[in-house]
Amino acid sequence: NFNNAYVSVPGAGEPIHSLTPLVMTNESLQWFGFGAADNGDVACHEMFHYAHLEQMEGVWGVVNRVIGNQIPHQIFLERWFTEGVAQFYEGRLGRTVGRPHAPLYRAAFDSFVQQKGRIEPGDLTTLQRELYPYSGAYLVALHFVEWLVQRSGEEALWKVMQLQAENFFTPFGATLRFKAIYGKDVGDLLAEWSQVLKAAPKRARPSEQKVLRRALGQFARLASHPATGTLALLTVGNDEGPRLRILSATGEVKVEVVLQRLDPGREWVLAHPDGMSGLTFSADGSKLFLINDELVDRGDTQAQLWTVDVATGRVLGVRNELGTGQGGALHPSGQRYTIIRTQPTGAALIDVEVSTGQERELSRFPAGTSVASLTWAPDGSALVFSRLDRSGWNLIKRAEDGTLSDLTTDGAFNFGARFETPDRLVFVRTHEGRAQVHRLTLSTGRMHRLSDVPFGAMDAAPLPDGVAFLNRDGTQWSVDRVSGSVLGKAQALSERPDSVGWYDAPPLSIEADQPYSPFPSLLLPQLRAPFGWVEPTVRNGTLALDAVVGAVLQGRDRLGWYTWTLSGALRLPALDLSLAAALDIERWAPWHVSVVAGRDANRNTATWGAALSAYRIFGVLPVEVGLRGLVRQRLDPDTRSPLDTPALRSIGPSVRLDWSAGEFTSYAGPRRLLTLSGALALYPQLLGSSADYADVRAQAQVAVPLPLSTRHSLTFRLAGRALPLAPGGTLTLGSVPGAAIALNPATQTGPGPSGAFLPGALQEYVRGYEDFAVTCNAATVGDVRYRYSFIIDKGFASTLWILPSIFFRQVDVEAFGSAAITDMPDRRWLRAFGAAAALRVAFMSALPVSVGYQFAYRGDFSLAPLHSLTLSFE
Repeated sequence: NFNNAYVSVPGAGEPIHSLTPLVMTNESLQWFGFGAADNGDVACHEMFHYAHLEQMEGVWGVVNRVIGNQIPHQIFLERWFTEGVAQFYEGRLGRTVGRPHAPLYRAAFDSFVQQKGRIEPGDLTTLQRELYPYSGAYLVALHFVEWLVQRSGEEALWKVMQLQAENFFTPFGATLRFKAIYGKDVGDLLAEWSQVLKAAPKRARPSEQKVLRRALGQFARLASHPATGTLALLTVGNDEGPRLRILSATGEVKVEVVLQRLDPGREWVLAHPDGMSGLTFSADGSKLFLINDELVDRGDTQAQLWTVDVATGRVLGVRNELGTGQGGALHPSGQRYTIIRTQPTGAALIDVEVSTGQERELSRFPAGTSVASLTWAPDGSALVFSRLDRSGWNLIKRAEDGTLSDLTTDGAFNFGARFETPDRLVFVRTHEGRAQVHRLTLSTGRMHRLSDVPFGAMDAAPLPDGVAFLNRDGTQWSVDRVSGSVLGKAQALSERPDSVGWYDAPPLSIEADQPYSPFPSLLLPQLRAPFGWVEPTVRNGTLALDAVVGAVLQGRDRLGWYTWTLSGALRLPALDLSLAAALDIERWAPWHVSVVAGRDANRNTATWGAALSAYRIFGVLPVEVGLRGLVRQRLDPDTRSPLDTPALRSIGPSVRLDWSAGEFTSYAGPRRLLTLSGALALYPQLLGSSADYADVRAQAQVAVPLPLSTRHSLTFRLAGRALPLAPGGTLTLGSVPGAAIALNPATQTGPGPSGAFLPGALQEYVRGYEDFAVTCNAATVGDVRYRYSFIIDKGFASTLWILPSIFFRQVDVEAFGSAAITDMPDRRWLRAFGAAAALRVAFMSALPVSVGYQFAYRGDFSLAPLHSLTLSFE
């Protein structure tokens, strides 16, 4: 149940792929214009990506044909362009579906513009967190592309792509290619568009629309118990993880529950409003029912029915055996919950007995028919839902005898119906381009508008004296209410237009039908690339630069069942040679099998390693088993010849397990976190090891919430590593390879990193000792880190007009303390404390980079304080 779709970028040897599932069961996609059962609409979006990324001509087209897919230079037009144009076409290829025609998608953009007052280049990036969950590369980009087409015509988009396909200077000057077509670069085009947007009239809540609760976060869902007005509210935001709140009819919080659980025996892993649907109160208001899209062992998701105690917010029961589907509504009897099960053969309405899980099919629809948003009449006499047909989303009534009748036929996004009384429905419907709350009286067929929200309403929820709903407010949502008084004249139901009906796809034409074979494409190296870089190092106590040159060959079959890699690198001037070979097997997914072997060398150590491993994830429990070997030889740092000391050989079986649970926010990272990991390797002499010994490692990491602010976090880590019976000094404790420059290189002593990137590396990192290491056979390492994040989220369309866009994400300020204790009396402690600051930026919205400075005061080995500059690729 993939619930997404993508086209892979043809780079790093990877051929272009498209993956579009036959059905999708995320209800939020339906709120934004798609059907769950006809993913041909989604495929239109993805096929634009496919066509766009194939445009590789000129010199770089030749280079890619020679060395394999390495430089997909269309991506340097950046994500906003390809996603904006793909969305533009998803709703303009014969069907009025998707985000260009979704009123709530427009509402999210219009409210953002009015709140901010302008559009900036940073608003086009996927990393603009104010626009979560849409992102600027989708929400803002669609409207920008529509304006570009209005300004200069549709053909100009394709001229930009053609110019990019032929240009020699990729990735430089992409923004200037827009200037060649539009007369202005991207930054100036945005400034011009921003001025146009400023001229739009300002909109405000009408006086009769009352706010019950403000600033709920970037995504929310709402339901009500009509008789009492009790509200159930699901929220998530940049500063707050997923929450369930039970509110009174006037908006006061009666119960608040953090949805993300950390205990190992928890009944769910995923708990996010975006994956929840079908919120329904029991008839007496004591229980709340909903469908949660839960992670399962295979790695995909399945529908999960929750029963929640309204008085406490506690989940009383969970039912998992529901397959793929979405909510849903509780029958007034309280004994049955009706879900929508969407499959390639067609959607169906399924009654599930809450107590036993027994199922009964109510209705089945032809393949390609999308239905959503069920509601039962209070007396159980009818079931109303939304169905997507040629005209759009319409309301359908199912009578007790199973007959279906149209309630609306105009396709004006008639969605999210809820019964006020057995004869009246409230729901969301488009009026003058905006999603507004409406009421439909079934006995008369008359419809009235109840709201005049500034931008868009969602999840209409009837109250005893009005209607509550989610109101789009800037970049967040609020809970508002209206009295229920009608606005404007009543509307009669229109006659069924001739265009209404299900979309009839053309018959499939099978061009070939034969078993798939990974040959001969597997044997041909699809990546044939040289590489090289310069990196800092320390030689004779001074800072110097090393050059690394090498080449890589890589091949894979078309479906990626098998991937092989051969690579080699030479470090100059030391002539240290590193080699690697690998075979990755995905044929037996969800098990992933890999074979890797190689040699790694540095200033005083040469390491040979090999491993055979099998890996898979059971829900959130990654498990790896394998056989690995490591041979480490000390070298003379001047001549690079082996020393007289015997090589250390470590060959044997291993197993590793990791478990984690946490609550994260976009701004502060982990608010609550618990991770546990363990690894065991046995190295018997029988298999060629230097001695009979074991390698045992365990680690726990905990993050705890802090008061006063949501932008800071406190994390603790404790790791223990022991190598019983191993030769003395087998474990290296301290420095590890990485993009770090120590500014006092004279202190860099001790054994250097040895084979850290080979399987079975016998190393443990200690913060503050990036330039120093000791050897031991057992160690316990602990550290604590406090971090405060200063959010920036600003960017530029290009860097100095030549380089790609840059987006400044945040500045993280940290204080830390670390300590390690070893089993060696003469090198017992490694202790440090200090502070660090890091600027986190992203280039092209696709390359997150962190540039930082760290100061560490060390209390052992008479070491001077360490100043470090760090460069990390996240």
